[in-house]
Amino acid sequence: MVKKLFFPFFYLSADVLLSVFGNVALLSLSLSVKPKIPILVCLGLAVFSIYILDRSSDSIREKGGVKTERGIFYQNKIGLTVFAGLLSLTFSVILGFLYLPLSFFIAGVVLGFLVFLYFISTQFFRISFLPKEIVLSLLYTLGISFPVLLERFPDYDEYPIFFTLFLSVLCNVLLTYRNDLEWDKQFRFKTITLYLGKEYTTMLFYTLSGIGIGLCIYFGLQDPNHHLPALCLSFTFCYLIFLEPWGRKNSPVWFKTFCELAYGPFLFLWMI
Repeated sequence: MVKKLFFPFFYLSADVLLSVFGNVALLSLSLSVKPKIPILVCLGLAVFSIYILDRSSDSIREKGGVKTERGIFYQNKIGLTVFAGLLSLTFSVILGFLYLPLSFFIAGVVLGFLVFLYFISTQFFRISFLPKEIVLSLLYTLGISFPVLLERFPDYDEYPIFFTLFLSVLCNVLLTYRNDLEWDKQFRFKTITLYLGKEYTTMLFYTLSGIGIGLCIYFGLQDPNHHLPALCLSFTFCYLIFLEPWGRKNSPVWFKTFCELAYGPFLFLWMI
């Protein structure tokens, strides 16, 4: 019963959107800014459209190979999901054009083009110069930084916060994609797990988590205003470390959802 009620909700990117807005809240607190509501709506629509169109494409590919529960869900609703993704993308572009300064609108279009280029090159031409985990973590970090950078750019001592957030996203992606090894083999995606194997990918995860916690201690001690962001990011690394052994034995679907929810508590930062 729980599965039938909640899985469709998460299949449609609810967990990803929670993590996106949670991380925007974290960066907003770190830089002491308040992103504009239309820009947040624009970001949410863009993330939803990218997610749902990517998953729709994956579900079409699955018809000839490894099938997942999520893929079957999208296959049964492929027309509706593609329409919803394109409609969300259209509204996102319109909102961006209306509310963003021209320079930031162009930057957003460039970022969107990079996402589109990555999608096309990996889905149809199997061209990838970097492992999927690194590219997606970088694009994700740039995307969630956008509403905050629109208000102001970080000072020199605030850059470690952005890099540490990138590391936390990369650690998250390493864990979730570790379970996709058979899928990546079948469709020849370049991933760190394929290069290193599951055991060494897990070792890399723990190494990066340790570096991330060290960076949290570093920038948290530099400025009293950074205490809470450092504590939040430290929580994320510890949460993922706690989940890692559980992810070896349990359903990848549930595991991915719980990994995304690592950033959910950050939503409470909007109240500060």
